[in-house]
Amino acid sequence: EVACWTIGWIASSLRKEPRGGVEAEQWEVISALIQAFVISPKHDKLQWTLDSSDEFLFFFASYFLDDRLLFSGGNSTRWNNFVPIKLNILLWRMSLARIHTRDNLLSREIVLDSSLCLVYCTSLETLETVEHVFVDWVKLHGIWSNISRWWNVHIPSPASVDSLINLADQSKLSVMQRKCFD
Repeated sequence: EVACWTIGWIASSLRKEPRGGVEAEQWEVISALIQAFVISPKHDKLQWTLDSSDEFLFFFASYFLDDRLLFSGGNSTRWNNFVPIKLNILLWRMSLARIHTRDNLLSREIVLDSSLCLVYCTSLETLETVEHVFVDWVKLHGIWSNISRWWNVHIPSPASVDSLINLADQSKLSVMQRKCFD
């Protein structure tokens, strides 16, 4: 380890010596600040600390980011080729509770005037949640009963988003119906 300023090359590398007064005071202050600084005679290098090998590999960076950023719970997502991709994405976001309802926005500390549902709800105290918007809303009961009759499946009475997404697993369906639902 080398204390380079004690060797004298810093002082000798100045174009001119401090003359005194303010310059001398500033030189003394800067010299005192760097006295404790020690330079080790090692080559500078970047160090990767996510792996014990200290070697950067894209795999470890990808794994680290996936582990920190991606949701790792719940059921695996099933993509259905018989329905539009937008519907697949909607169902996926519903299952993760990532739909921008007033309740979810407030939980992310986005300021709103109210968390209550403003879309023709019979009760003035109904929270706008994913369950309410897609299952519990009074106007949807007729739609769900029509879907139930059309596909000849039983939709559970107190339905939930999860029960609707997993409806194919709970019902006896023909091969074609299962392809449409699954």
